[in-house]
Amino acid sequence: MMIEIKGVGTKNKGAHLLLLAILHEFAKRGMKADFCAAPGFGMNAIAASQHGMQLKAGLKSKKNSWKSILQLLTKKRRGNQGSIKDHEIDLVLDASGFAYGDFWGHMKPLQRMDNVINGKVRPDVKTILLPQALGPFNDAYVRSAFQKVVNKVDLIFARDEQSLDHLTNHFEDKSKFLLGPDFTNLLEVEGKEEYPEGNIAIIPNYKMNGEGYENYLGFLKNSIAYLIKKKKKRPYFLIHEGVQDRAIAVKLNQDLQINLPIIMEENPLDIKRRIKSCELVIVSRFHGLVSALCQGIPVVSTSWSHKYRMLLKDYKQEESLFDINNYKMGDLEKLIEARLGVSKAEYYHQQKDIILTQKERATLMWDKVFELIHAK
Repeated sequence: MMIEIKGVGTKNKGAHLLLLAILHEFAKRGMKADFCAAPGFGMNAIAASQHGMQLKAGLKSKKNSWKSILQLLTKKRRGNQGSIKDHEIDLVLDASGFAYGDFWGHMKPLQRMDNVINGKVRPDVKTILLPQALGPFNDAYVRSAFQKVVNKVDLIFARDEQSLDHLTNHFEDKSKFLLGPDFTNLLEVEGKEEYPEGNIAIIPNYKMNGEGYENYLGFLKNSIAYLIKKKKKRPYFLIHEGVQDRAIAVKLNQDLQINLPIIMEENPLDIKRRIKSCELVIVSRFHGLVSALCQGIPVVSTSWSHKYRMLLKDYKQEESLFDINNYKMGDLEKLIEARLGVSKAEYYHQQKDIILTQKERATLMWDKVFELIHAK
């Protein structure tokens, strides 16, 4: 079976975690399959090979027209070139995370789901949108584009209740819509007791660059300054996506005239290990937030999308979300004090049942996926 995984790559560590979680689940369930993904977003021949995958064939511009010649070659002739053609695909899994809705525009679903929408894959190929944030779909063009996706796919898992509402309020065929959590919580890692850089991770996100960007920087400065006053608490920057997030860390160090370590890990599981070692994580990246919550690590979170609030609601941690444009420093200090005033073991014990419930939900989601895969 050749499975195409959409929406994954290695540039963004959340997308990388989703890829690893899919490969892990198929291996855990003993289902042998070959996997492919489209090039881009950090997914190239080297990255694909490192994950035991192949690259999909595809044309993006006339400059890449040599690929059209490659697609004409037989599979045997193509060998290790990694160019899988659409008619060779047996199953499509979309792990986009958050790609469909007004924020992204109407071209995103048309481009990402092109081979499904336009019948380039075989009619018997099943397509599943794995749990992801969706919507809103107030824009008529975006709604019309995503309707083409709804018409063609077999299942769509909304990652939260608000995303599910966005689907059911705008699209028919509601039997295709199911609720399922982010499934990277099923990836277990062994943590270290501590890292020399510090015990509190600051995970920035350049997508917080809207009208409140200066307020966002101010929020991080206030958080860091307060933690430094605690003396025994050692914050450092943990980067979840590349140079743009790192630039925020560099700027904050310059503005505060400090030199907090800036850590960039290649392997997203190493990021998750670091998070597991923390006493607190101040986080603006969704999968950084998931990795903290599912391992019982206290958080202070900011948000640029409904997906953060809904995830925190799942873990009963809504009070950990701060509006960067409207918060009181006293409330921030109070929450930090409360989180650091409880031992890691005690905090995990408080959250344990919730964590297990979310993992059970993710497992049930996969049960439904494999039930559909095996159905005739």
